[in-house]
Amino acid sequence: MTRALVVFSALLFPLHAFGAEEAGDYVPASCTAQNLVNAKPIILGPIYQGDTEVRIHNQVAGGTITITSLTWGLQFNGSTQNSASFPLAISETGGDYVYACQVGGVPSSVQCSDWVQVQTPPATLDPPQLPHLVLLGGQAIGVAGVHPGADVIVEANGVEVGRRWAGSSTAVSVPIPDTLAAFTGLTVRQSIGSVISGSRGTSILPFSPDVSVPRIMGPVRAGDTAVWVSAVSPGSRVSIIDVATGTVLASKPVGEPIAKIAVCPLTGTIRARVARDGHVATSANVPLTAPPPARTVDYEYDFDYGLDPVSNLEMKGRIYDPDVTTASNPVVFLVHGNPPGNSCVNTGAASPSTRSYLGYEYLAHALVKLGFIVYSLELPTAWSSTDDSMPDGRAQVLLATIDEAMAQRADIDVDSPLGFFGHSLGADGVIYARSIVDPSLDLRGVVSVAPTTYSLDYADFDPADGASVPLLHVYGGHDYFVDYPTDPNFRSLAHYDRAWGAKSQLFIDRAGHNAFNTCWGTEQLDGALSIEEQQSILAAFAVPFFEGLLTGAGAEFAPYFQGTVRPRGMYHHALTMMYHTPSGTQVIDDFGDPQDELTVPDVNTDIAVNAQGGTVTQTIPPWAAVGVFEGDHDALEVAYSGYIGRQDPDDRALLLRWDMRGHQYVSELPAPLSASMNDVLSFRVMAVGGDPANDLDGQSGLPTDLMVELSDGTFTAKVRAGSVGSLLYPFLDDHGDYQQVFRTVRIPMDAFKTVTPAFNLANITSVSLGGYMRETGLLVIDDLELSR
Repeated sequence: MTRALVVFSALLFPLHAFGAEEAGDYVPASCTAQNLVNAKPIILGPIYQGDTEVRIHNQVAGGTITITSLTWGLQFNGSTQNSASFPLAISETGGDYVYACQVGGVPSSVQCSDWVQVQTPPATLDPPQLPHLVLLGGQAIGVAGVHPGADVIVEANGVEVGRRWAGSSTAVSVPIPDTLAAFTGLTVRQSIGSVISGSRGTSILPFSPDVSVPRIMGPVRAGDTAVWVSAVSPGSRVSIIDVATGTVLASKPVGEPIAKIAVCPLTGTIRARVARDGHVATSANVPLTAPPPARTVDYEYDFDYGLDPVSNLEMKGRIYDPDVTTASNPVVFLVHGNPPGNSCVNTGAASPSTRSYLGYEYLAHALVKLGFIVYSLELPTAWSSTDDSMPDGRAQVLLATIDEAMAQRADIDVDSPLGFFGHSLGADGVIYARSIVDPSLDLRGVVSVAPTTYSLDYADFDPADGASVPLLHVYGGHDYFVDYPTDPNFRSLAHYDRAWGAKSQLFIDRAGHNAFNTCWGTEQLDGALSIEEQQSILAAFAVPFFEGLLTGAGAEFAPYFQGTVRPRGMYHHALTMMYHTPSGTQVIDDFGDPQDELTVPDVNTDIAVNAQGGTVTQTIPPWAAVGVFEGDHDALEVAYSGYIGRQDPDDRALLLRWDMRGHQYVSELPAPLSASMNDVLSFRVMAVGGDPANDLDGQSGLPTDLMVELSDGTFTAKVRAGSVGSLLYPFLDDHGDYQQVFRTVRIPMDAFKTVTPAFNLANITSVSLGGYMRETGLLVIDDLELSR
């Protein structure tokens, strides 16, 4: 087919479009049929000095938007529109604050956004990176190494052919005309105001192979506004289609093999279609995951089962029953911790009670709606200093209450699926209970929120016990009760590191310790999440965790706890997820961790040899203060002052730092490893504070990114780690320490195969981490694996 360079007027391209990470968390502005009631407008950022517009999500159809700045007052007042952009009457200066309010809905209401601070533009911008080839007929080019808030511009022979606003992302897919001729030279640059980067060049390759069959990454539920698609041939247009009507719900060109597509709230079965240069492929149909029939709370009452004969503590609390119960109903038990102060105190009682067991009603009601029976235990004396009142005492009361409930109720028996939830000292208690629970009981999942770590020191505590029960550990970035690295009872992440079996850890930036319990209030730290926000995040993950595991739908909801797909409304929160399962895992390198949960612990501490016995090298030999350092977290802390280890000190990891692009870390495999299209390449990673190139103002920084490259000895395949979620830069806490935590990156193998169709997944000979998006960087890497 003959092609000519077609020059489009810049007016044919939208001046701004949402960046990849902006998509799929808010209701898109194009969903005009949605009459959002009490919708809080969201200002998309960042906003820079000199910007002349504000972009807003969650618009109410037919409503009115006002934009106000702290310095200038009212800036804009007008109706909502089918666009996300609203003008600023006066260009803002750095340090000013802007917020938006909207009036509308039925009934009419007024909702205002959070304040957003106007940023000062960076002094310079680096040329962006181009992770993938541009093929003939491609409709998008993937661009990485982007500064959040920048405009990314693509030119062909000096004429602009594509532009996209990055939003909060560091990588975007920029639409380009699919009629550009083979060998057309393209240049890409980024700009913020008058600050313009240098250009990066490429050209359109003269071939257009078939596109791969895409795969929708579930779960997708009714009302979701995001759909993840893997195995996307770069440059294709991805469309989400309603199967029943054939309607295209969303469509956009994508430059990378993994994409998140924003849609109007979903209502029925969907499929994904990719198209490039006449080649078309369609995914399997994916029905929406439906919740069980909605129940109501029929009974909600306090119970008192008397004394636990082992701990001599009372078994009492509150029961939440659904309107319909049957034999073997799922049952969840909630266990509170040590009240730091309490708004639920019953001062009128003969013996005043702190009643912390009432503080998880938001979880109880959400679970009851799914048909669960919920017990929230009251432990009025279990937070004193006696031995029986520590986690083992809480565990004994919990297990005794289960026995008593089965004795007194016909709808709870040994076959009832059980779940444990604990908070603070109660979280420590449910982890201990996981290890000593009667194996005849059907315990299917444990959620531990901000646990203490007393139980790790119990002589009879073995993390291997209960390994078949999945664990979800939740921890907040503003939690100073369980974030004292020098106190052996407050090692906040040690439970995750020592847990056996399938395990996940959700880290919630700006979440405190107290606000998970309504009765406990909040720490009121600067920038902390509100009680409502913190509890909504916990419920968004804890409820489907129990729903999936206790109702038999675990496989559907598992992706929520593996780090890429999130529940509805969670994409705009700063969250990171760690995940590990020993099932089907092939360890490439754990850097010498004595990980008991693996069948054959690897204690190899030779930096030049991986867990497979292969050679570890760098494409650029290390020189002073640059390169690879391996050791336990205490040693890494000494190696670089910006890194403060918050994991268990027995854990080992890799400190990877560089000061030029192209620097690669390569792990060779002496015998090739085999993977399937359903597998993932997995590793844990955290960014390290103090990197001057990424540290913007001493308080925040840019997400880090890197390319992951596989080789089969003949072909290579590269996928950007950030395509499945940002590697968030740590923030400085109120103590002046960098708060940093691992997240697990899980890149689907079908994404590697899509980028390089000839790549042989059955013959992986090396894994490389590099092709860095920035000139300098500091990362800690652990647990490099092929996994399920």
